[in-house]
Amino acid sequence: MTAPNPHLLTGAYALDALDGDELERFQAHLDECDSCPTEAAELRSTVTRLVALVERTPPVALRERVLREVDRTAQLPPLPISLADHRPRRRVMAAVGGALAAAAVAAGAYFAVVSDDQLRVQDVLAASDARTFTADIAADAGGGTAELVFSPSLDAAVMVIQDSPAPAEGKTYQAWVLEDGVAVPAATFEPTADGAVEHLVADADAATGFAVTIENDGGSPTGQPTTEPIVAFDLAGA
Repeated sequence: MTAPNPHLLTGAYALDALDGDELERFQAHLDECDSCPTEAAELRSTVTRLVALVERTPPVALRERVLREVDRTAQLPPLPISLADHRPRRRVMAAVGGALAAAAVAAGAYFAVVSDDQLRVQDVLAASDARTFTADIAADAGGGTAELVFSPSLDAAVMVIQDSPAPAEGKTYQAWVLEDGVAVPAATFEPTADGAVEHLVADADAATGFAVTIENDGGSPTGQPTTEPIVAFDLAGA
């Protein structure tokens, strides 16, 4: 029986799905290969993070975005039978699990391996005391309506914008926390390729409002807005 291509075994190695001679051959391959050790280490790191899998209520626009990506993303062809036959059952089941996770996303529920910041986004959106505010976006910044979800218990807010144009070259969006009329700088951000924004603003316990301006790359050098806000949310008047 022909041994499988060792470059195809990094995933199985990361999942501890290799044993016996196959494991020994792959470990020997790691000593000779330039790319597999890095790939295996990255996959092991990902596997470690999988223990933090949590089911979350997805953002409203997530299903539509996923389905749009499915429509325009080329799918890989099936594996040759010779390779498929040689895979251990555990590797096949891992692939099936990945397919089921993808199906769950498309169906409207998703499981996310998230960083702390990403987890806070979902916490804010799902918080029992979350309040949603809307505000108009300036016409010269694309127009439309932006949403802000604010959770007093988490002292945090999430700005949600759809179809947001990318800022001009050399420019970026910057969020601001407004505290009784005083603008406190928050992080800069960029929309995704499809114009979606879900931007977390934390440490907002004293916020009476939030705003977004367009600044030079790196954010305002003065610590204050250098342009008029393209969108502003007033919490005090709500």
